[in-house]
Amino acid sequence: MKLAALCCLCYVAVIIHNTSVEATHHGLAAHSGGTSSSSKILFNRTFRGGAVGRKKRKNDEVDEDAELYEDEEELTSYDQDTALWLLNQMHVYHARTALLAKELRKTGHLTGLAAIVQEERGNKLDIALSTEEKPMPCRIYYEAEAGSKVVAPCKCKGTQKWIQWSALNQQWRNEPHKFKNCNTCKTPIDYKLYYSFAAGSTQWLSALLERPARLQALVAAGLAGGAALLGLLLHGLVARALLSAALWRNYHRALGVVYAPLPLKIFVLQLTYKPVLKSFDRLVKRLRDRLVEWESALVQQALPVTVNGDGDSA
Repeated sequence: MKLAALCCLCYVAVIIHNTSVEATHHGLAAHSGGTSSSSKILFNRTFRGGAVGRKKRKNDEVDEDAELYEDEEELTSYDQDTALWLLNQMHVYHARTALLAKELRKTGHLTGLAAIVQEERGNKLDIALSTEEKPMPCRIYYEAEAGSKVVAPCKCKGTQKWIQWSALNQQWRNEPHKFKNCNTCKTPIDYKLYYSFAAGSTQWLSALLERPARLQALVAAGLAGGAALLGLLLHGLVARALLSAALWRNYHRALGVVYAPLPLKIFVLQLTYKPVLKSFDRLVKRLRDRLVEWESALVQQALPVTVNGDGDSA
């Protein structure tokens, strides 16, 4: 019995010695930044038993699961913030694209997006080119001029549906209320759809032709400015005429006109006002016709050809 007890004490002493040595090495490793768990595992196996070690490992697994769950939550929150940021950047990009396309359109330069939109819009219209080899019919001129473009703005069928664009635009500008709809099928004609193909430089021209009062005011301002400029240039000649001896010798005759009866003055004013007004109207009409021809040429140049001479899609 004594021998067995002595053997057990020796065995315990050896285990304690090994444990202390491993603990010393573990402390040195921890002090130098290393991580070693062999002494803890040996201590748990020796003094706490296997059940305690298994419980510790189970707790470690639970902690690892909790850490993974927290990492997933942080990752999900990060993904949501990133998605919101990307969505905001996409909205800003689309807004910038729209603003740039609008400004480029004013200068006559079309972006790729605007060109695609115009191409899709042009596919909805029937626009053909009249040539010498394949002349296109026209309901106004019977046959469209070579090199001009004809459009089908309404629901008429056959050759009746084609009309030369310059003739259609001239009718619309001269009598907008009469040619708002087709005279045959009574279908409303969307003229703005054709004007939208023109560059931004023609928008001011269209805005000027849509309001006749604007053109009249512009012509009147031009005439007034020209008269003022002419007066400045001829100031010396006018002053010399007013100070001439011939004028003052016939001053008593001029008094008869100045002190004439009021009805006579009104009658003379009417005689001079009507011819001046008619001349002004003729000038405005002639200028308007020139502007309409210019607008028709610019819009016709920008219109895409969607139908060939045989009536098939181009």
